[in-house]
Amino acid sequence: MSHEITDTDRAVFYKKSAWHKLGIVIEESMSPMDAARKFGLDFDILSRPIQTVPVPSIDGMPEVEPMTVPGRFAQVRSDNNVPLDIVSGRYETIQNMEVCDLAERIGQETGAKVESMFSIKGGREFCLLLQIGSWVLGKDDPSVAYAFLHTGHVGNIPLTLRSTRVRVVCDNTKRMAMAGSKAAFTFRHTRNVRNRIDLAVAEIQSLQDSIAQEKEIESTLAGIDIDFAWAKKLTREFSALLVPADKKDDSKLAKKIRDGRRERAEGKILENFIGEVSQTEAAWETGYGLSEAMGQFVQHDRFIRGGDVDPTLRVRAALLDNTQEAMKEKARELVLAVRG
Repeated sequence: MSHEITDTDRAVFYKKSAWHKLGIVIEESMSPMDAARKFGLDFDILSRPIQTVPVPSIDGMPEVEPMTVPGRFAQVRSDNNVPLDIVSGRYETIQNMEVCDLAERIGQETGAKVESMFSIKGGREFCLLLQIGSWVLGKDDPSVAYAFLHTGHVGNIPLTLRSTRVRVVCDNTKRMAMAGSKAAFTFRHTRNVRNRIDLAVAEIQSLQDSIAQEKEIESTLAGIDIDFAWAKKLTREFSALLVPADKKDDSKLAKKIRDGRRERAEGKILENFIGEVSQTEAAWETGYGLSEAMGQFVQHDRFIRGGDVDPTLRVRAALLDNTQEAMKEKARELVLAVRG
């Protein structure tokens, strides 16, 4: 169940349903607070003391009375009393409605509207996606930018805010968004978290600036004409970045494996590029189309995602900062260099 939306989770999407067909689709825009209240995402997380169970006397052993476990608390959903995790006394819970309040404040500053809102894993995580900007490339190719808020009610998941181009509708797309961009703000569950959130709202202009920069770059890419010969040349250069030579191993076998991986990357990227060009006459026969084809490969290829069966290549990818975000940026830089 890659979406991780259980029977006790709730989900709401604006105008367009998700691939998993779960949740509710709304036709009219709603504020985050109103949507959370109407569709059951306004539950609180309550911190409850943890007690041991009594143990009766057995074989002469003394009876053990219930005891409160010091410094440990259960995170319990208010609507169904299901415990989600155990945290320390220093842990500061950020409620779903506080995230909604942050989203509304972002909306007041930017005009952003709710695109999706849902919980996953039985309420352990809460996701809120705002549409923060959109523009058209080429003849009719819409590009949409989102602000993604994500928090967890378990000990190791902070509240994060990031810009993304992924329409987040489940755990799967959440992972894609988080792998493809750095968080603009990260808030740990500590005592001063609310003060830090207030400061972040005051600096939300930085998020808008990054969206404006993204728009400018994409518009520039869309103005670069790319024919198949150029696409093939740039794709070959990009595949060499994806699968670099290993200076410690120059054997024929290593070269054969490397060349095979590069050829596979080239083929997949060109397949993405040609496929998109055949489907639309918008911005795909441009630098934007090629950089998107490269980005699709980076996003879905098992080697880039760290799923390759060869652990040596996984380690090398990490050392070269071969992350989704870094490689997508390199793809754009490669295509933008065509202008020179």
